Amino acid sequence: MRSEVHAISGAVYDELGEGRVRVHKGKSYGIFDWEGRWQEGDITRADPHLLQYVGGPDLPAGIDEMAAQLEAAREQAKTETQQQDLSAGDLAEDAYTGSVRDPRYGVRNMIIGEGQTTVAPYVGDPGRETGKGWRSKGISFHEVLAGDTYPERIPEELWEDSPMPGGVTRVSTERFTSQKWHDLEVEQLWKKVWQFACCVDDIPEVGDYIVYDIAHLSYIVVRTGEDEFKAYNNACLHRGRQLREFDGKKATEFRCPFHGWCWEIDGSLREIPSEWDFPEVREDADHLREARTGTWGGFVFINPDPDCEPLEDFLGSLPQHYEKY
Repeated sequence: MRSEVHAISGAVYDELGEGRVRVHKGKSYGIFDWEGRWQEGDITRADPHLLQYVGGPDLPAGIDEMAAQLEAAREQAKTETQQQDLSAGDLAEDAYTGSVRDPRYGVRNMIIGEGQTTVAPYVGDPGRETGKGWRSKGISFHEVLAGDTYPERIPEELWEDSPMPGGVTRVSTERFTSQKWHDLEVEQLWKKVWQFACCVDDIPEVGDYIVYDIAHLSYIVVRTGEDEFKAYNNACLHRGRQLREFDGKKATEFRCPFHGWCWEIDGSLREIPSEWDFPEVREDADHLREARTGTWGGFVFINPDPDCEPLEDFLGSLPQHYEKY
């Protein structure tokens, strides 16, 4: 019975007979057939090459696996040559290395010594034209997914094609340097999109808060309950002075350092000093202006747009995709 240690992971591959292989490391194990199908155990992934080597059927006596692969590669090269209908002299076989040269792509199937190994030099990808533009001539992403051990477990989103056309897209440097584009980005993106503000663990106690700044916008993100978070515009409703300049712990109020106007951590008005000097403003100042908040996976998100879609809709299937993590 064969037994091999994986050179990278250190897991031991033991042949069990009948094409089955036990992979184990420490107290963890998994059992697979030699073609890579998992059967049992908490290890669900294994090196397919080592599974084949340890548990696969023996080749006939005198047949070397690499030699068999090499012969198949030679036959494939001959077939490709015939299909390409190259004129005489376009291909040349090197008497020393046994390699086949194609003037368009360079050296292919280079053999170093008889039956030893195959060197795969870099071959430029000429690409292929599709309905959405030029793509790689090589294996498609869909083919990679289809070859997965458990393709039925792959989320639907990963099967979707990119809506962007293929090929080169030039982007003007003005997008990165002009005030006009910056202002558009603030108005159309940062004022309307759900964005990560902090981790739940950054503000673990009621009253803990962070100051979140994006462009010229500033928000106080505070924990107001065991599982409740609020985000307020970081501006006093009197003269607009910032209520907080730095992060803090266990706040019981947000009092403006300019004239002392004060709000509870739930955003409701607590006090207007010398309120008789400010008649008819209590209704306008009775609550700090809020951004929408939401949490997922230990992260706190905010959205300045009061009419935005719920965070759950924005995330879509992302929580299900990461559920096992």
